Amino acid sequence: MDAILWLARTASPWRDLPPEPGNWRTVHCRVRRWTLSGVCESSFQNVRSC
Repeated sequence: MDAILWLARTASPWRDLPPEPGNWRTVHCRVRRWTLSGVCESSFQNVRSC
């Protein structure tokens, strides 16, 4: 989730992701899988309801 928030905050491309979250390709694939399966939407809904 840190990577998603960082990208949203900086409006940077995936390849500019800092090394802390991991390899940008791995993070991108993970986020894409989460998005397609609905995990991201569910997580954001849970955060929004707090």
